[in-house]
Amino acid sequence: MADFFLRMNEHGLYHQDLPDDECRSLARGIKEYENAFLTHQISFVESIHDYFTVNSLWHDQEMYNR
Repeated sequence: MADFFLRMNEHGLYHQDLPDDECRSLARGIKEYENAFLTHQISFVESIHDYFTVNSLWHDQEMYNR
């Protein structure tokens, strides 16, 4: 089913299908990782926003360009 996960001489055998349950497990793990990664990024941006708000800071494009 998902032989595109495999690479010759890297992670298994080429042109060999993965069982459906292993594909589901891989997909579940990837989704969990991506969700955690995006949640972390959002948390970081929210923290920066809060810091700027509390300290009355703002982005100044002209200063950035200098």
